[in-house]
Amino acid sequence: MIYVEGWDGNEAISLSVNDAEVYITGYRKDEFGWLIGYKDGKRIRPAGILELGVGSIERKSAWPILSKMKTKENKEFVFVEPALRCKVKFREWTKVGLMRLPVFDEFVL
Repeated sequence: MIYVEGWDGNEAISLSVNDAEVYITGYRKDEFGWLIGYKDGKRIRPAGILELGVGSIERKSAWPILSKMKTKENKEFVFVEPALRCKVKFREWTKVGLMRLPVFDEFVL
C-alpha cells in the first residue's frame, strides 16, 4: 500500500508518463529482458532493461533479427547491433540515468 500524505482516497493521483524511442542493444540469457539504449549524439547510451509490455508476438518477431545481429556476449547478456528500434513509455529518469519502469509500446519501422 502506498501512503500519500493529505490524500483521502477520493481524488485521482496523476502520475507523469514519458515517451521515448529506444534501440534494442541486447537481451538477457536466463530470463526475458531486452537491453535498451537511447541516441545521444553519435552514441547509444544505456537506458535500462525492457521487461514489461512485450507480448509473445513481439518476442517472436524480434528474435530472428536479434539472433543474427550478435556482436558479443558475457555470462548474463548477449549484445547486438543497435538497429531494431521501439517506442516505450516510462515513469521518469533515475538518478543514474536509466528509465524507470519502461513499458513496450510498439516497434519503429
